[in-house]
Amino acid sequence: MPLFKRKSSRRKMLHAPGFPQISGAGYRSVLAGLETQVAPDWYLEIGSRTGSSLKDRKCSFVAVDPEFKLVPDVFNASRAQLFFQEESDTFFEGGFLARAGISPQLAFIDGMHLIDYVLRDFRNTEAAMAAGGVIALHDILPFNAEMTTRELSALDEIDAWTGDVWKIIPILQKYRPDLVLEVVGAPRTGILVVRNIDPNNRTLFDAEHEIFADFLELDMADYGPDAFFGAFELQDPDRYIASL
Repeated sequence: MPLFKRKSSRRKMLHAPGFPQISGAGYRSVLAGLETQVAPDWYLEIGSRTGSSLKDRKCSFVAVDPEFKLVPDVFNASRAQLFFQEESDTFFEGGFLARAGISPQLAFIDGMHLIDYVLRDFRNTEAAMAAGGVIALHDILPFNAEMTTRELSALDEIDAWTGDVWKIIPILQKYRPDLVLEVVGAPRTGILVVRNIDPNNRTLFDAEHEIFADFLELDMADYGPDAFFGAFELQDPDRYIASL
């Protein structure tokens, strides 16, 4: 997760035709509902930065970010809080979770918004998880094509940037049909909940070159919002949380 800086002269970005409006409970409320449902002993978070999604955790957690800038009080009801100030690739390569005997039952990925990073974070997280665990990913629902850019130099003028995180949905649909994907329209940019996690599945590792050949240079304008949003059921966040 490399760092980048944005200038303050960003312009407001509007919803484009073909991109649905979403409203209701935010992604942190979805995470809280998942924690209640899963009742994990350990929670793993990739991309914590300010700690806004850590402050409500009740379970023990491992947080990874290359540059923490904690704002809220994250030292709450959790029995143990472990912080690793490093890039996620470095964290996973270090093998800490295995050495410590920690197999998270719930994880949240909100790191670098480029699909090559997202894919690595997802497969590395899954490999470290408890079987049957749950992984959630943020920023999977852009509201226009411009905010899906991979060009970091364009971020100065962008109010909200999802990058090409959206590609993780068609990738998992194609290569991991064994997973259960729940796309929740939590403002502003959605959250994907992935169930039926299998830490022994190597498909995403073995198919890396094929995946990047098919998806790395693909952009939303070519793929089309109708094709993207038409490939899944978009769930209302309030109803989703109530169903947990």
